[in-house]
Amino acid sequence: MGSSKPPHPPAVFNATTSSPVRGSRALVEQSKIVWDKTVASVHSDNATFGNTILPIIDDENIKLSRARLLRFYASTSPSKELRDASNAATKLLNDGEAELCSRADMFLHITSKSSAGSYVQTAVPPFDPVAKQVFENENKRIQELVRRCTSNVHKDSSGIWLSREELEGVPQDLITRLEKGDRQHEGKVWLKTKLPHPTKILSPAKSEATRKKVYYAIKNRLPEDVPLFPI
Repeated sequence: MGSSKPPHPPAVFNATTSSPVRGSRALVEQSKIVWDKTVASVHSDNATFGNTILPIIDDENIKLSRARLLRFYASTSPSKELRDASNAATKLLNDGEAELCSRADMFLHITSKSSAGSYVQTAVPPFDPVAKQVFENENKRIQELVRRCTSNVHKDSSGIWLSREELEGVPQDLITRLEKGDRQHEGKVWLKTKLPHPTKILSPAKSEATRKKVYYAIKNRLPEDVPLFPI
């Protein structure tokens, strides 16, 4: 027999320009409360999976499900203000996660003396204040780069105009779905360079020049990302 009622209520997409940041701050604060409580109540002689790791897992499960909705608006909302608020919420969540992962007190709770050596080899020992700060700063920097690059992808509206002659070999049903040009672009169609749109043109197009034009248009997307990665 099927379930007599839905397992959980559906998501409600009623965010305002202030709710994503407010929601992120609440999630970050709740995680801090869980971690602080664990560190204060658990000691090396009574630490178990149930009283140390499980509370963190439960908190992460709740946070992940709610954070997914807070991040959702950055790529889907027609409102720039709400997209920006969603991006700001993502930054708060990333920074909060970086701070949690560099906490020395929790590290000492869940890491034994015998396993500490392997941690030093694979990461940064958070009990070294200088190394801890470097790790935290670099972690935040990486997350910020990811956020900004992702935001640029969501905002990308680049494309190229192609004539009917250039599209020889491309199925007609695909061409009819492309935006039609007018005025100086009369007789041409607009091909977005955001994937997967251009990949559908590359294989069937008979013209080598067209395939080359589309390929370079794909590879030259997002020039705003270049300054983010100085050589």
